[in-house]
Amino acid sequence: MNEPLTHQGQFTYLYETQEDLVGEVILDPISNEPKMFPVLDANGKHQVATVRKYSDTLAIFLLKAHNPDKYRENSKVELTGQVDVVNTLLEARKRSGLA
Repeated sequence: MNEPLTHQGQFTYLYETQEDLVGEVILDPISNEPKMFPVLDANGKHQVATVRKYSDTLAIFLLKAHNPDKYRENSKVELTGQVDVVNTLLEARKRSGLA
């Protein structure tokens, strides 16, 4: 997603250099630096600079959707062992004196 670039609460606008008919960059006669011209949009308004923002959460969901074997959440619980309920109850009865 493109968001407008701001600095101290103000929009940052795009500027570019231009070349003359010979192909040389037009220089400012006072500072001898390249002269910067505003970049205009289709309506003739000064174009605001934008920066592309990426969403980490969106990337996670896209990875899970397109490659679930690799990126799905795998939680597996395995229990092994034996429980002898009958003998455990008989031993408990013997200890309590009910048997």
